[in-house]
Amino acid sequence: MKKDAFIKLFFGWLILFGLLILLIWFSPLPEGATGSSHPVYSSMFKSGPSVALQAHSKYMAYFFGLGITCIFGLALFLGAWKNGQRLDPGLGRWLLAGMLLYMLAFTLTVGLYWQDLARETTPYVLGFPLPTAFMLFGIGSVPIIFTLIYILGFDKWILTPEEQKRFEELIRAKRENEGGLS
Repeated sequence: MKKDAFIKLFFGWLILFGLLILLIWFSPLPEGATGSSHPVYSSMFKSGPSVALQAHSKYMAYFFGLGITCIFGLALFLGAWKNGQRLDPGLGRWLLAGMLLYMLAFTLTVGLYWQDLARETTPYVLGFPLPTAFMLFGIGSVPIIFTLIYILGFDKWILTPEEQKRFEELIRAKRENEGGLS
């Protein structure tokens, strides 16, 4: 895919995401989503029943999270393009794998949360409720892929030795034009 086609895809996704935000914004408020007067303390509000299991709320929140994840991933792809060059296929595969793994981890976390809300008891892992543990150790570890891409592929994908040499030449020329001042 060429960069200009990818930019159109990216902005198309942003428009779809904006439409999702508008849909959430203009949707009717789920019943019990706001506080009501406390029966004993009139100056205080109490929360209503959880809206997390209502289909509208849970699916809109899920798609919002997926949308944000896609925007992050697409922005990484966009930033990986060099001026006028095609995206390196190796880098593209790693970015795609990381983005899909992140989306899978997010989906599993949300699924575990929905199951947890429907359960009588909550299982714990290392002192955390299961959905929280998966969020911390599942979703929390996926960005390591992007860090490893940066570290291991720096000389190939981020700043090649040729680009480093060209950068040093530009700095040297700039300093010579300024009379040796840095």
